[in-house]
Amino acid sequence: MKNITALVGIGYWGKIHFKYLIDQKNVTLKYIYYRTNFPNDIPTEYKKICVNNIDLILNDKSIKFIHIVTPIDTHDYLTNLFLKGNKKVLVEKPLIFNKYYEKKFNNYFNLHNSNLVVSYPYLFSDTLKYAKNLINKNL
Repeated sequence: MKNITALVGIGYWGKIHFKYLIDQKNVTLKYIYYRTNFPNDIPTEYKKICVNNIDLILNDKSIKFIHIVTPIDTHDYLTNLFLKGNKKVLVEKPLIFNKYYEKKFNNYFNLHNSNLVVSYPYLFSDTLKYAKNLINKNL
């Protein structure tokens, strides 16, 4: 069975998610959401699934998975919107960026944590691990 997915955001990181999603045999990318600039630089066959109406994605019961790859200041709103819409959400880091949002969403995200994943692609970066070791050694 294919996982029906929508990509919300098609900027620099969105294009990386896009390439990953279209290469997966068990994923069907149903929609690509763009807010203002139509993504002309994606393959022609995917331009027909580009939409700038978020409600199409939110109200589509066949879509179970959402990739949110948008500017940081939209993460909390979009994540909240799709979790309430009973979607499973992967959001690019950071999800929240100050204590206000942490307090605001703590209880809500605890209720929906099985439907939320926050991507942190550099967690296993050798360069960052090396830098962390240097910092820890006070070098």
